[in-house]
Amino acid sequence: VDSIAERKKEIRYEDIFDFKATADNSEEEATYDSKHFRMLIDGAPGVGKTTLCRKFCKDWGAGQILKQFSLVWLLNLREERIAKAKSLDDLFQHYDEDLLREIVQHMKKTRGEDNLMVCDGFDELSRKERTQRSLFLDIIRGKVLPNCSVIVSSRPYASQMLQQMKSITHHVEIVGFTEKQIKECIRQNITDKPKAEELI
Repeated sequence: VDSIAERKKEIRYEDIFDFKATADNSEEEATYDSKHFRMLIDGAPGVGKTTLCRKFCKDWGAGQILKQFSLVWLLNLREERIAKAKSLDDLFQHYDEDLLREIVQHMKKTRGEDNLMVCDGFDELSRKERTQRSLFLDIIRGKVLPNCSVIVSSRPYASQMLQQMKSITHHVEIVGFTEKQIKECIRQNITDKPKAEELI
């Protein structure tokens, strides 16, 4: 993992999940699996981590990226209900009970196969939840749902521990958005077109 953190390569949004294109050599390329990965995304406060996580989910829903997954979950770790979850049942308790039972049974049976969990805001967890055993640490480490892919976003002060984990296969640092990307994001996400153009 140290070697991943030490290598720096500028990549475009379109290439984040193109692991072959971003590999430094053929040996590294052979170890990358687009259906089983654990990616850390970090960056300074306000740089766009949450926006990027939401964009991943929106683009998956539109069939543009991450087509290898049948389900993508966006988990906002700032929400106390999610942050305090001790089990998969706790995590999905806000769903209809029958649907919850089916989801949890399927995820346990397949160990998370064909699922991607986008865990936004690891730094928002309490120090205890970040450093001692917790549901999210077990998911990131692959002890729970080992076949599930994971994207976890965090501010740098809390991501240092994650960078040392052997389970983290990719590390992406957000340095900001270009002016063109900001305009595109505003136009895509604000339905009031005159208001969107005013913001631009």
